[in-house]
Amino acid sequence: MFDHIIMNPPYDKNLHLKILSEAMKHSEDVVNLSPIRWLQDPLAEYKKNSDWKKFEDIRKRIETLDVVSAEDAQAFFGSGQYENLGVYHLTEKGGADLLPKPFISQGLFDKVNLPTYQGKYKSLYDVFKEGHCDFSRPFVKFSPLQGGVGHKSWYNIMSPQKELAFTDKVVKGKGTALGTVNFDTQEEAENFFAYCQTKFVKACNGNVKTNIRWPGYAVPFMPDYTHPWTDEQLYNFFHLTEDEIKEIEKEIK
Repeated sequence: MFDHIIMNPPYDKNLHLKILSEAMKHSEDVVNLSPIRWLQDPLAEYKKNSDWKKFEDIRKRIETLDVVSAEDAQAFFGSGQYENLGVYHLTEKGGADLLPKPFISQGLFDKVNLPTYQGKYKSLYDVFKEGHCDFSRPFVKFSPLQGGVGHKSWYNIMSPQKELAFTDKVVKGKGTALGTVNFDTQEEAENFFAYCQTKFVKACNGNVKTNIRWPGYAVPFMPDYTHPWTDEQLYNFFHLTEDEIKEIEKEIK
């Protein structure tokens, strides 16, 4: 046994957690620096086989957890870090309050994010064909990776530049993760593009987003795009209260 262990394991999927779980067997006092997406994801407790559930042994041993934002991590380490890090202090005592919470609005989470994830509403992931672009029908093309750390673009599902969404040009060797959502008419495609620029959609995204990949499983795909969707219509459709709307309007400028 070691009196203390201080570690910064590799960040490869959940390898850092596997190493941390092993380190706990060799010391009752461990300080660790690694990603905390698995502790911040508001949907973690609802996902099957999530790291939140798999590594309960680690959660129970965390006594304190200091968050290092992705933006600060990039500045400190000069790295392309796209998710928050945490300084974990693990002891036999444990006791940290780690229940994840939505980043913008609990009401939005309860009425939109969670029901979409659980299948009450069709999600963007149900229609987005990642890695496959179908240009034979009207389309909106975009990437599953979007948003700059520390910038307002963090909330974007796609770039607001229309020419990127409606071009069938793909630079050879790049954009392999690009995909499309297809429609029967160009008007529907245009209305979907506008829908993705609303504060509502950006809030749905930012409410549960923990890294550069947008969580399409928790963002609804509306049943009809033959007409445009405004924020007001979306707020009404999902029965958001005035307070919940204010939370969105305050966060999404």
